[in-house]
Amino acid sequence: MQALIDIVRSGKALYAGISKYPPKEQEYAYRLLAEAKVPCLVSQYRYSMFDTAAAGENFGLAAANGSGITVFSPLAQGLLTDRYLHGIPAGSRAARSTGFLQLS
Repeated sequence: MQALIDIVRSGKALYAGISKYPPKEQEYAYRLLAEAKVPCLVSQYRYSMFDTAAAGENFGLAAANGSGITVFSPLAQGLLTDRYLHGIPAGSRAARSTGFLQLS
């Protein structure tokens, strides 16, 4: 957090943003930034129809602290497109037995 604070204070950035913090650490980050008078205007989380976990506590904490939300992987790495209509290629991330691309 101190690096983000220093970057904003030096004028190299206008605000800070955070990404993928668990709720407890997210709240701590907002507190540290607020104490330093550094605005945290954006929080980034993975979110799609298959992964809605961040919509619970993370989105609420962001709103309560005046931070906007931006999401990544809204199409679940192609699982929500027509990319895999004809099967999953053996070498792709979706073919792995572990990872967040698993539907089960």
